[in-house]
Amino acid sequence: MYGRDTVPASIKFSTRNFLFVDWQSYSFEVVPMVYDTALQNKIVSEAISVGLEYAAQYERIISKDVDSIQPYVEILASICVDWCISMKHPQFEVEKEWRLAMRWGLEHRVLTGRAFRASPTGIVPYLRMRPKADELIDATLAISSVTIGPCNHPEIQRRTLREFLFQHGHADAEVNISNLPLRV
Repeated sequence: MYGRDTVPASIKFSTRNFLFVDWQSYSFEVVPMVYDTALQNKIVSEAISVGLEYAAQYERIISKDVDSIQPYVEILASICVDWCISMKHPQFEVEKEWRLAMRWGLEHRVLTGRAFRASPTGIVPYLRMRPKADELIDATLAISSVTIGPCNHPEIQRRTLREFLFQHGHADAEVNISNLPLRV
């Protein structure tokens, strides 16, 4: 979580049970973030190439009228979002982050269960992911560690977080402090 009014934290869960649960309404992948700019450029170039090849192949249909262009633009946008979802600024490489990624694709445009929360930058959509009722017990996520991001007074945050985890049944979880610098 990141935010102006919060201490950033990265939570590491044991994925032992998590990945084998059938989550209602959603399918996702666990993807590593790409920090290398050369690889990022290659991914973007490939996405654009696929879009251009498609446009060249179906030029007559696409340029037929304005209504034919809209589906092409939607498909191209979907390809770009799906292929570029794992990109992250090289400055954050120290995080070695993996994310749950749900491909945008045209089939995911209308999502049931989408929720919204306020943030300093506006309204942010998010997905409430719940395992099916009969798998709820097996889907308990064991927190293996929490890394506190750049913040004022990180040692105080570490001590407080350890107490919080202890009270919530996660006494075995490690609490680390990130080596990323605090940006003010």
